[in-house]
This record gives sequence, C-alpha cells and structure tokens, in this order.
Amino acid sequence: MDNQEEHLHEASRIDREAAEWVVKQDDGLSAAEQDDFFQWLADDPRHGERYARHSQSMVDANLLAEWRPEHSSEPNPDLLACQGFSRGWVKWGGGLLAMAASIALALSLILDSGPGSRGDRALQTAHIVADAYQYEILNDGSQLDLNEGSEIEVNYTEEKRLVRLISGEVYFKVAKNPDRPFVVEVNGTEVSALGTAFNIRYQSEAVEVVVTEGRVRWERSLDEAQAKIEKGKLTYREMVSGQKSIIDSEDDISDHLVIEAVAEEELESILGWRHKVLDFDSTPLEKAVEEFNRRNRIQLVIADRILLNEPIVGSVRSDNIDRFVLLLEAAIGCEVDRSDPEVVVLRKKLI
Repeated sequence: MDNQEEHLHEASRIDREAAEWVVKQDDGLSAAEQDDFFQWLADDPRHGERYARHSQSMVDANLLAEWRPEHSSEPNPDLLACQGFSRGWVKWGGGLLAMAASIALALSLILDSGPGSRGDRALQTAHIVADAYQYEILNDGSQLDLNEGSEIEVNYTEEKRLVRLISGEVYFKVAKNPDRPFVVEVNGTEVSALGTAFNIRYQSEAVEVVVTEGRVRWERSLDEAQAKIEKGKLTYREMVSGQKSIIDSEDDISDHLVIEAVAEEELESILGWRHKVLDFDSTPLEKAVEEFNRRNRIQLVIADRILLNEPIVGSVRSDNIDRFVLLLEAAIGCEVDRSDPEVVVLRKKLI
C-alpha cells in the first residue's frame, strides 16, 4: 500500500468511526463508552474534526425530518445541500435538542482534549441542585450521580478540581489526572482522589464515605492556624475499594477513626438509590427508554420510529433491563436484538 492509499484508508477509518460515535452519542453513552469516546478524541486531533462535521450533518438531517408541508412549500435548500450526510447511520428519532447537546460536547472536547492541552486544565463553575435523580458529566469527564435533594458547587481551577457537597448524596466516578487532584469538600472535611469511584452521603451533620474503586484520602480542612496546632497529629486517613467510614462534625480524622469493610450485599443496599422502581402509565416508549438509559450501562435503542409513541404500562426496577425487555415483547410484540452485549435494539415485529 503506497502513501496515498494508506492516507485514504486512514481517512476512511476516521470518517467511519466518527459517524459511529455520533450515532452512539445520540442513543446515549454508557460510562465505559464515555471513557472510550474521550480517549478516541484525545488520540488524534482529526477525530474531533470529523466528529464535529458528522454531528452537524445529523443536526441538518433532524431539521429536515422535522419539516412539514405546512411549514413551507419545500424544505430549506440549505438543508438539502448538506455534505457528508450518510443516510445509513442516521437515527431519526433522536431529536434536535439531543444533537445540539452532542455538538456542544464535541466542540468542548475538541478544545479540551489531548496530552498537555487545555483538556488537562478544563475550567468549570456550576451550582447544581437535583430535584430528582440527576446524572452529570463534568468538563474533565468525571461522572456524577446525584441523589434526589442533593446540592453541589463545582469550581475547577487549573490546579485543582473542587466539588463542594452542600447536602445530599453523590456517587463520583473520577476521570484520572495525577497532576490535578479531584477534591470533594463536605462539612469541614476533604475527600481527595486521582482516579477512582466513591459515594458520599451528608446527612444530619454526619458524613459517610464508601469507596467502590481505587483509593481516596480523607482529611480535615485546616486553615494555617489549625495546621500549626495539629502539627504532629495524624489528620488524614486513606481508604481503599470495598471500605466505608462515617464521621460526625466533631470527630477527629485520626488513627482511631473506624474504617470498615463493606460486604457486597451491603454495598448494593448503600448504592440502591441509583436505581428505583419506574412506574409507567401509558408512557410513550421513547420516554420509558430514556429513563432506563439514564441509569444503565446497557443502552436501549429504538430502531423503528413507529415504536416511539407505543404506550407502556407496568412497573420495573430501573436496573432490570431483562424484565423490561420481556414486558415490551409481551405488551407491544417488538423484536429484540441483543447481539451487542452493550446495546439492546428494539424493532417493530413483522407480521
């Protein structure tokens, strides 16, 4: 293969992968897929460029799909003239708002990805109040599950990624960056991690930390005067995966702090809030699928637009994909494709 053929082959590969990521973004990425997507963008600056172009093509396609004869005698010629539009990979049911969010994410990542780039020092300031369960991805790719009633403040500087937990409960899955600590402030303490996952619950002046992956350092927030008084005393503890501990506002973080091992059954109980019973009362399938995809690694994809408004009635735990799929097979007679372990494709059953 000569240089020109190799270049064309490489360009074709990037183009195909970019189109595939656009479709995956529109359907909703799992946590593992999100990590893979960030890495793919960081691997080559051409990846972000082609992703942005395909995203725009999909937006144009969604605009064209929304056109109706009553809007005008014919669609806007600019939509018909869009380039790089491959009908084979477009999912028409995604919606303009979802793709607009994807484009914003893509442009942010293009600017903020790659070793030594601004992505390693992405800034962010935000105040988030979760009236119901809420899933957030911060500018560095860290993922947060916020329990109902939780409140946080985000303040990312170039030196530190700081999140203040004001109230409630949050599960953190931290993007790795050994040169830029990730710190959670809560009730006069700090939980620091470089790349790990942990749950923090703050209630009635007590703070509970449970580590599910990696290692964290838990310490008191000390000003300079306090630091002099505490000099020589152990003011921090380290916790590893499978451990939990609880302190009240007056407790010392010392070698006397009790750190316990967490059994798998207890861990499931502690993190059970991340999944709940979903009650559907003639809920359109599109909305029901959105609820499942918000909370699960395995993603549901509606392949036929005719299924979008099919009414669903029933109650299923949000982490019980198998039961939900059985409900759909019985209720609306759809066909299910599970050839991909990460994706469940729903199609209209042919009679």
